[in-house]
Amino acid sequence: MAPKRKGKKQNYEDHEEEAYEEPRTELDNWRVNLPNLVERLAETTDMERINTIRSITDILTARSVGGELRTYVDDLMLNLHDPIFYSEDKTESVEALICICTVCLHLYGYFEPAAMAFINELIPTFDQLQEINENPFRAFAIGYICILTVRNTEYTTKVLDKLFSFFTNDKLYKNLNDELIAESITAINLLLPCFATSTVTDVFYENIKKVLDKGFDSGDGPTVLATLDLYGLTYEYLFERQFVNDKGEELDEPKPEAEEILNAYINDYRIPLRQAASGIDNKDNQKLVREKTKQIQGLLDGEDYTTKISVNIQMAEVPGMKKNVFLNATKRIARFHFEQLLIVNRGVQHMLGVSFLDASQAQTLKMNMREGINAEREENEKIRSLEVQKKRKLKEKRLNTPEDEQY
Repeated sequence: MAPKRKGKKQNYEDHEEEAYEEPRTELDNWRVNLPNLVERLAETTDMERINTIRSITDILTARSVGGELRTYVDDLMLNLHDPIFYSEDKTESVEALICICTVCLHLYGYFEPAAMAFINELIPTFDQLQEINENPFRAFAIGYICILTVRNTEYTTKVLDKLFSFFTNDKLYKNLNDELIAESITAINLLLPCFATSTVTDVFYENIKKVLDKGFDSGDGPTVLATLDLYGLTYEYLFERQFVNDKGEELDEPKPEAEEILNAYINDYRIPLRQAASGIDNKDNQKLVREKTKQIQGLLDGEDYTTKISVNIQMAEVPGMKKNVFLNATKRIARFHFEQLLIVNRGVQHMLGVSFLDASQAQTLKMNMREGINAEREENEKIRSLEVQKKRKLKEKRLNTPEDEQY
């Protein structure tokens, strides 16, 4: 006989299971947590600092912070300075840059003076080849910050010229790594919509072609994808230029000289476009390039370049290359909070040319749709039931009727 276990007998029948609670994050009560996180940022290092930066970014992408951010944005910028310029951890530097990009998504033009001061400090690092090769995300960040906050076109031109110099200086270009080249082209794509159509086609066109030539020849998947965006973006500008005079006024008929430039542009890149995926080794990247090439070819054939996005039960289409370049860049910044950002941030909706209901409105719409579906289902059931009853009665009548009366 097995010995009895000593100790207090546990009464499983009387035991009440503890209620499950959702884990709480900084998103809960963010008005209190955000300033605390900004303050904590100055006191932490290493992985703890990275996690603090990520928590701030989560709030700025998933909540409608808006003007409340103005109260502590100066402290935030000060505390992000060292992670960007002095951290040896590339991940920390990237997270800090992403955080500044999310600040721009709330403050826009109000943030321009601080953004320009930050860029003034960032631009000189582009002349330090080893440093910028190790921190290629700086190129992307500078383009994203400019399109959201900087309205001074002379200043934006200076930034764009710095990026163009990577491609116009052959000796410099040979020393750039693939990641920096891809990020620089993406930044150029973000910066071009800051300018008027005539400026892009008349002032920057020759430099754009040099970027396209090097991008198509790179054989690197992300670089070719960014180059295809630049090609499509430039095509849209050249197409628009046909119907705009030198004063910026719209024309009813295309200008012959502008039409000629557009046709030459299409012919010059017909072969590079067709062979865009041929030199890429990575199969996944090769597939992405083929898909993007097909979209661009559709644009040349007169089809609309659009991307469908879905938020909850709502669908929308983002039209044109300019808006799609910004869409893809914002996806990189928002990451897994992208859908939430689209719902709470009206500024982003406006820039993308879309509109979404907030969570409560979407839930109401969903319930109304469900009620409508249920009502339709009930109506269909009634109709089917009546049809079944009718057939049953006809069958019973037929069975009860003598054969000689059926004919």
